[in-house]
Amino acid sequence: MEAYGIGGQYNKAEAVFRRKQTSGPEPSAITYQIILKIFAEANKFKEAEEIFQSLMNDNKSPLKPDQKMFHMMIYVHKKARSYEKAYKLFCLMKERGVHRSTVTFNSLMSFANDYKEVSRIYDQMQRAGLRPDVVSYALLIHAYGKARREDEALAVFEEMLDAGVRPTRKAHNILLDAFAISGLVEQARTVFMCMRRDRFTPDLCSYATLLSAYINAPDMEGAEKFFKRLGQDGIEPNIVTYGTLIKGYAKMNDHEKMIHKYKEMVTSGIKANQIIFTTMMDAYGRNKDFGSAVFWFKEMEVHGCPPDQKAKKVLLSLAKTDEEREEANQLTGNKSNYQSIRFPGDEDEDEDDDSEFSDEIDEVTLSESGEERQAPTRKAHNILLDAFAISGLVEQARTVFMCMRRDRFTPDLCSYATLLSAYINAPDMEGAEKFFKRLGQDGIEPNIVTYGTLIKGYAKMNDHEKMIHKYKEMVTSGIKANQIIFTTMMDAYGRNKDFGSAVFWFKEMEVHGCPPDQKAKKVLLSLAKTDEEREEANQLTGNKSNYQSIRFPGDEDEDEDDDSEFSDEIDEVTLSESGEERQALVANLA
Repeated sequence: MEAYGIGGQYNKAEAVFRRKQTSGPEPSAITYQIILKIFAEANKFKEAEEIFQSLMNDNKSPLKPDQKMFHMMIYVHKKARSYEKAYKLFCLMKERGVHRSTVTFNSLMSFANDYKEVSRIYDQMQRAGLRPDVVSYALLIHAYGKARREDEALAVFEEMLDAGVRPTRKAHNILLDAFAISGLVEQARTVFMCMRRDRFTPDLCSYATLLSAYINAPDMEGAEKFFKRLGQDGIEPNIVTYGTLIKGYAKMNDHEKMIHKYKEMVTSGIKANQIIFTTMMDAYGRNKDFGSAVFWFKEMEVHGCPPDQKAKKVLLSLAKTDEEREEANQLTGNKSNYQSIRFPGDEDEDEDDDSEFSDEIDEVTLSESGEERQAPTRKAHNILLDAFAISGLVEQARTVFMCMRRDRFTPDLCSYATLLSAYINAPDMEGAEKFFKRLGQDGIEPNIVTYGTLIKGYAKMNDHEKMIHKYKEMVTSGIKANQIIFTTMMDAYGRNKDFGSAVFWFKEMEVHGCPPDQKAKKVLLSLAKTDEEREEANQLTGNKSNYQSIRFPGDEDEDEDDDSEFSDEIDEVTLSESGEERQALVANLA
């Protein structure tokens, strides 16, 4: 069960649990703890509640819920964003005589609604005679920091140090965030420097958070100096750090430096996303330059990241005149009679409140909330993945892939194979290899489809050495090559004017029990350039001796650029060995 859970194969884990329930042996307390944890990770909140409620039935339950089970259910309700249910369980623990530890109070504090509620639970913990730990202090500081109550945050920080509690790296980052929200640079820098003193190396999150402290101060000169330090410390700037600086210049209405930083980001190989474009669009729009706002709105589509709901709402809010509203309505697909309205005070509130925008940058998916969209099915996710993968749009494909778990779908073999093909089409073979290694870590067994995709990638790059290495690795793992694999390698050598090697791989098909198909024969005939090669190709393929394989002017260039027919066969499920596997994958791709 635990192995399936770690591998993300939640349905298999549940099947084992159900079998234990019906056939025995009777699930133990540890078994229940594991399945509750698995349901929590799989976002199966209803199933978790049903199991826990069955344990609460004193007449039928084989055992009583212990402290760990209560903790896990509080975590389940946290993920389901149901604070009331979590608090009821918290109170129920006391009624049933289940010991409430510091961890219990911390769990409840971690998703309380506001700083007052967090403070109340913190006081309740102390009255219960429990000593706050580093997590307790960090959660309280974070709550005060989020509410921009710097004095209380500082007081709790000092209380923690006086109590002799040493912060962890995670706690340091929470403290950093608490000070960064209010732009308290000196306090944030103190925490940052304390990390090394406490033998913790600041991570990318630490650097990004301290950078945001300068932005919120605001101190753009200090932010630029600290940004340069990232490279000196061996930290590679990414879309979050660049986005933070771009947002800072946008808030300062310094459009020249904002655009300069955007160009610097693009030059470094980082593609902008909807959040970056929306930031710049909003900056121009607030400065009464609706034309430039429209330009950046359109740039999203140009750069392969269509405007999301947030971008559309911002554009509509920037339209002031009737003409601007009409144009905004057309661009966003809004009803023509809709008037975008900003009520008095809206603008100030947007400028002061960074929570919504910051959360979107901090999250990986950068997508809209579930309330604003209709959740796609697994099939729809895979179709979206395929659409981005065909064009080699890795970032967009990765976003869809990560959204699957958020939408309570476990990516299947088809999902992994499709995202792998996105790296191939980018082309990014280094990224493809890293993702290929992840398959095993996620409990996905590499098969002929995934290996074939990598082999095809190296073939397209004319990297024959790595292509053959991947082929040998596949064979060593017990997977037999089929006509598509052999044809890929044959074609790779033939296009590199190595007809002899192409013939070798053509013959290897017969040796390995998979006679060349019509596609393989056509490819071999097309590779023959001289009369001798054509004669040999005709003999091997059983073609009529007087047949001359002809390539018309332009055919070679067209074949090199257009992989559609041959690539589709590799990308599709013809690479899989069994008919059942092919049918299953085809059903997912259809």
